[in-house]
Amino acid sequence: MSYKSGRGEIYVKPYPDVSDGEWRISSGGGKGPLWRRDSQELFYADFSGALMGVRVTGKDWNWTTVTPTTLLPPLYFVGLAESYRTYDVSPDGKRFLMITQGPGTTDADQLTLIVVQHWSDELKRTALAQ
Repeated sequence: MSYKSGRGEIYVKPYPDVSDGEWRISSGGGKGPLWRRDSQELFYADFSGALMGVRVTGKDWNWTTVTPTTLLPPLYFVGLAESYRTYDVSPDGKRFLMITQGPGTTDADQLTLIVVQHWSDELKRTALAQ
């Protein structure tokens, strides 16, 4: 992510020689980029909070991208800062783990994250009780 256009946008550069080129991926602002495990798609959040996806074809930096597609509407908390990511993607690239925002919630201080450890034990216990 870089602010060289005046706002945060998503760029891709080859590695390890990052001077061999640069491609802007986002077109309406972006933060929190994440590659799909097979490197065939790049995900990021736009500034409205929508989750975007960009398909990539080719290899060895002879590749092209398509126009970003909205994958999920802006119903999820995508973070207040551009320096971290508040979502993750499954290995197959088809499911996302995201934080939902409650109705009328706009301030990160009002958000609550509940982590349930050993949820399979809880599921067994509650299923047996019914």
